[in-house]
Formats: sequence, C-alpha cells, structure tokens
Amino acid sequence: YKDEHGHSNVTFRTNATLAKWFIQIRAGRVNLTNEQKRVLEDDLGFTYKSNPQIKFEDYLERLKKYKMEHGDCKVPYGYKPDIKLAEWVKHVRSGTLKVAQEKENRKKLREIGFHWESAQNRYDREWKAMFQRLEAYKERFGDVRVPWNWKEDRQLSDWVHTQRRRRVKKGEASFNPYRRKLLNEIGFVWEPMKSMAEARQAKLAIKATQAAQKPAAEEDEEDREAADILVAQASTTPAAASVVALERPIVQPLVPPAVNVEIVPPTAVAPNAVMNEIP
Repeated sequence: YKDEHGHSNVTFRTNATLAKWFIQIRAGRVNLTNEQKRVLEDDLGFTYKSNPQIKFEDYLERLKKYKMEHGDCKVPYGYKPDIKLAEWVKHVRSGTLKVAQEKENRKKLREIGFHWESAQNRYDREWKAMFQRLEAYKERFGDVRVPWNWKEDRQLSDWVHTQRRRRVKKGEASFNPYRRKLLNEIGFVWEPMKSMAEARQAKLAIKATQAAQKPAAEEDEEDREAADILVAQASTTPAAASVVALERPIVQPLVPPAVNVEIVPPTAVAPNAVMNEIP
C-alpha cells in the first residue's frame, strides 16, 4: 500500500480491510511485539493517531469526482449518493473543519472552484433543495402530506415538520413571505389535524344531505349514522346544525290507534243472597 500511495494512512475508500486492521491496532486490540511496532512506525510511517490531512485529501478527491459529474462543488444537503461528502462540505463552508482552513488546503479548494458562503446563503440553498424534493413528492403522490418519520426520506419528513413549527414559533408575519407563497402554491398543509377534521366534517355533511334527499324508508344505516353525528356536533358546528335542521326530513313517530274500552261495573249482589249460598 505504501509503495502504491506513498504513505501508510489508509482510508476506508482506498482499502477497507487494511483500514479496519489499523483501527484495531490503534485501539490496542492487536498484540504486537516491539520489533513489529518499530517496523510499522519507522519503516512504514504508521502513526497511532489518524492524520486529518489524509482525510482531507480523500474528501478532496471525492469532491473533484462530484464536480466532474455535476459541473460544480455545490454538494446539496443530504446528497444520497455520498452523504458523508455532503456533511464534509458543510463543515468546510462553516469553517468548523480546521484542516480545511490551512492556507495550502484552501488553495487546493479554490483551484477546483470551491466557494465559501455565508450561513444565510447556505440555508437558502439547502431550503431550495428540500423544496425541490417536496415538489418531487407531490408529483409522485399527488399531495404534500409527507408522513411523520417517513422511512423513505426522513430528512424531508423532518423538514416539513420544521416548516410548520417555525411558522408557529415565529408567527405568520415573520415567516419568509416568498417561501410561504411557494409552499401555499403547491398545497402545503400548515395544520394537518385541523385539515383532517374539516375534511371529515365536510364528508359527513355531504352524507347527511344525500340522506335528506332519500325517502325515509330508503334511508340506510350509514346515512342515519352520518346525520346523527352531525346532530351531536351541532353545538360546535352551527353550519352542520343548519344542514340537519333545514334538509333532513322530520319523521313523525308512529302512534297506535286509540281503542275505546267500555268498563262495565260489576253487578251488585245483596249480602243476604251471598250468605244464603254458604253451606
């Protein structure tokens, strides 16, 4: 490996098996003699601490490959083919990766067209990338109701939840109006629970209206159930109460016909006559 690469700082991308073995050595899980340790350190240049410069060179090569495929170094947030590269680029731009701030390394990044950007510009770029993923979701499923903790794309699910929470936390006026407009245009649901309740209420109202147009004899159990639910909710939904009151037919209860029963009083019997019959 050293003859081929000129060093012994192995990475997982260059040789995963050898890299795992080096990790075991650094963790003290491989018993080596003093002579073996000397050969590793003096002859092969092995170090017991990972070299950040080697990692930088490895990610730099991956970034060059990305540029060859896409024409720039703007690796989007959550880039699925190489998520680690996307995270590395994010740290480089934010200035938290010290090795990337070294003069020589900054020069290498500039030579391949890498641009540092402000935190706001980075947020704008990442927001746009997530919005495009939301548009792709709508094109596939017909709506933007991304399920909570959606396994296929949890980042998108978290992002949708964050937009709702940010609007509630900052208020309608403080939420970026341009972004709010973009979300509204594709049918973004800001209050999913309220929207579901309104949809159910509308469905029940339609069923009650259909039931009102049927003769009482043809009204099925489902129609009666829908109407009864609306009646129960009338105290909180006046519109539903008006639908029931105005359109639902009033069915008079059946009253059995009155029967005239003539009460005949018992025939009077003289007490003496009763006593005469007693033996």
